[in-house]
Amino acid sequence: MPINALFILGFLIFYLSCFVFHLNGSLVLSTSAGKILIVIFGVIFLIQLYKSFSSLKTQGIFLVVILSIGFFDKIVYSDTLSSSVFAHFFRITDYDNVRSATPNLVNEKLKEKVSRGRRGGVFIIMESLGVPKNRNELNHLEREFKEFYFFTMAYYGGSTVDAEKSYLCGVTSPSQFRECIPNNVPSIAVHGNTLSYFDRYTRYKQMGFYHAYGRAELRSLERCTYGYRAVCDSALLSFVLSHSRATKCKELTYLLTIDSHFPYLKYPDHVSGLYGDLKIFLEKFRVLKRDFPNCEIIIAGDHPPPLAGDFENDQVLVVISK
Repeated sequence: MPINALFILGFLIFYLSCFVFHLNGSLVLSTSAGKILIVIFGVIFLIQLYKSFSSLKTQGIFLVVILSIGFFDKIVYSDTLSSSVFAHFFRITDYDNVRSATPNLVNEKLKEKVSRGRRGGVFIIMESLGVPKNRNELNHLEREFKEFYFFTMAYYGGSTVDAEKSYLCGVTSPSQFRECIPNNVPSIAVHGNTLSYFDRYTRYKQMGFYHAYGRAELRSLERCTYGYRAVCDSALLSFVLSHSRATKCKELTYLLTIDSHFPYLKYPDHVSGLYGDLKIFLEKFRVLKRDFPNCEIIIAGDHPPPLAGDFENDQVLVVISK
């Protein structure tokens, strides 16, 4: 096989593996070595592809397409999601007449209520909390849990880290992690995996969290191995509930779950399993809300479940306490 074809084939296999295992290569791009590697492969691939065009006209068209990708990505993705979780949450009061959410909705609800000191709360990004094509499970939860509003939110692309930035900070630029949490607001971030993964320890500190707890900090808690070997979501839930009770829900507690990550080994039936987990969360937080009425509860999906045919590929679920 010619060397040019080998380069092209190698890049395609490399990038496809990134997509299959972690959403468009975000896993690889989270490390410096991965960034360098994919840039090298990408440059070689583009050069070889460019050379393969015989005429100047086709080469020009190719260059225009490549250069326009970043522009359209900014218009369609970044600007759309830059309106964050903290932004509409507090302006909208009649949730019964609202059937869809935006990242702004979550961001503003968190920021305004916490910054004004009126209440604390628990914010959860639930891994791959998508919207099933068959809505029976979702409709059942809506009927059972009248204390919560259920929204669908359009998904425009991006990884879990993008969702964290969008929900918590109201930005999608990787450089803008500062001043996400209002000043002087006691807050903690909790995640079952190691915090070095995606450099979360540093990012959570930059966001303004007082403390961050990952697998190392929670070493006494039960481990599960579904998507990753990490602290089980059930153990994290107990930790978050205990912390919220100890602080009388006057702090902002953020939890990023992990058990429902691809390849969904936890669920023999994906929809019923995922929504069964959501039901457990809602049952626990319903009790917490009764004991602390001013406690704000928000659960939001980061992205639809990748490669899962039972779910809509352009929607996530958001649940907000009334």
